[in-house]
Amino acid sequence: MTTARDVRHRPAPDLVSLAFVAIDLNQLWLADMIYLPTCSGFLYLAMVIDVYNRGVVGWTFRERMTGDLAILALNMALMTRKSRR
Repeated sequence: MTTARDVRHRPAPDLVSLAFVAIDLNQLWLADMIYLPTCSGFLYLAMVIDVYNRGVVGWTFRERMTGDLAILALNMALMTRKSRR
């Protein structure tokens, strides 16, 4: 299933402009969710990656793909990078 764009609303601005380049840590993060088949069903993994060093800065996995899956990964990334300051 995919989300259809609501034509009554203007899309969010593209702040990256497909230029996935960073010259320092924490300038640009990417996030993705994937499903992993296992013997007992699927696990869903959400992760946040820092474009500068391509390191995973936050992740979480669950048995169901829910909205909080991405938020938990983002919170982990924020806490991980906050502790490095």
